[in-house]
Amino acid sequence: MTICIYILFPGAAVHRAGLDLHRATSNCHSETITAIMQTLSPEDRYRALSERDKSRSTPLHVAASNGRSETITAIMQTLSPEDRYRALSERDKWSNTPLYDAATLGHSETITAIMQTLSPEDRYGVLSMRNEWGKTALHAAASNRHSETITAIMQTLSPEDRCGVPSMRNEWGYTPLHVAATLGHSETITAIMQTLSPEDRYRALSERDKWGYTLLHRATSNGHSATLRTLLVFSPEHLTSLWIGRKLMGTPRLEPFGQEGIKLGRFTETDITRLLGIKNARGQYCITHLLHVVSRISAELFA
Repeated sequence: MTICIYILFPGAAVHRAGLDLHRATSNCHSETITAIMQTLSPEDRYRALSERDKSRSTPLHVAASNGRSETITAIMQTLSPEDRYRALSERDKWSNTPLYDAATLGHSETITAIMQTLSPEDRYGVLSMRNEWGKTALHAAASNRHSETITAIMQTLSPEDRCGVPSMRNEWGYTPLHVAATLGHSETITAIMQTLSPEDRYRALSERDKWGYTLLHRATSNGHSATLRTLLVFSPEHLTSLWIGRKLMGTPRLEPFGQEGIKLGRFTETDITRLLGIKNARGQYCITHLLHVVSRISAELFA
């Protein structure tokens, strides 16, 4: 009966189609979604997907929030490339996009399903979208420690775009890596860094937030010794111990960091000296911050 209404009264059917799409996405009825969309003209399909519930969420928001990968695929396959991008640009009452909602809740398969329907240019475009706090989908994943989601996002990007997305800043000047370093999410840092080239890793470690803080500043000032250890693993082998001698600004020697770690690429002693010598807005060195919090992390870091 509903399908007949769409055919006989196309103008009045768009609103009803949008309501039915909301119900179908909530219950993951992919075949019903396909049937509804096929009865609508290409222009009306996007209009129906723009129908909103009380939280101003579209059917795509509902599907993304609930991790409905099959539903996402069913919807996106009926849209033109232009309408796919427009549908993913829609904002709910919190100015979040469907991709942001999926990243916040760690729905990696849903993000992969969304990204596979987009061109490389559109993938970068939707990942560049920010909410009212300036946060991107990668910020959302980093804040919630969703390392698998971050991997899913980064793997869909071209090598040229992989550096740009982690460098995007929120209203406080935080990149996703700043967020991870501040919260002590070592796995998140690993997930991002493993997808970057050695040059881009060094650039990411040198990025400053609104207050002039680098990742090393944020990790040390919050006492996250495990995160600091992750940031200071610079060998392409499984793990190479890192020694920082007294000649680096008169700091105490750090003992070797042991046999755990990740591949982050090789950095020279000059690179390490430069990174630890970066000052924040107050004129403080990264290594100065480390000494300020040594009483909290010395037992673990200097063992």
